[in-house]
Amino acid sequence: MNNTISLLIGAALLAACNAETDPGGAAAPPAAVAGQKVLPASDARSPGKPSAPVTIRYRVLGTPYVGQPVAIEIELLADGGVQPLRLSYAINDPDSLLFAADEPREIELGIDAETGSARRQVTVVPQREGRLYLNVTAEVPTEAGALLKSMSIPLAVGRADVETEVNGEVQQGPDGETVISMPAGES
Repeated sequence: MNNTISLLIGAALLAACNAETDPGGAAAPPAAVAGQKVLPASDARSPGKPSAPVTIRYRVLGTPYVGQPVAIEIELLADGGVQPLRLSYAINDPDSLLFAADEPREIELGIDAETGSARRQVTVVPQREGRLYLNVTAEVPTEAGALLKSMSIPLAVGRADVETEVNGEVQQGPDGETVISMPAGES
């Protein structure tokens, strides 16, 4: 008798856990009709990874040439008046790209209260033709700890091929959006 009551209580709890409502009490979307796909509601932000409250923009000032210094203006746009933040730079291939002799690799910047942004110029010297990258990271202190936002800034030096190679087939989606259909291989 006790086993039957325990089994019924367990089944009721399991059924309650599998109820098709969200925490707000709204009903879940209807189940798919045979052969029809139901897509989950999408959100523009990843629920698993918090993003630093800053946006990184850049502008290459001038044309990069081998052996000639080129300046890159980096602009940081803060969401909600972040103060201060740390900006750091890195080069993965020192045989291809160098920092100018007096260029710091890390700096602390304050955000201007009126514009909500901060600007900094970085000078690098390309050592070869091709596509080279300067990696920029903004570290923002928050109540939850430091959050990072990183970006690789591309530099097309010399007669480098600046067109990207498209993998897959460019198609127009049903809503007019351009999509790239990637090839899939079976194994």
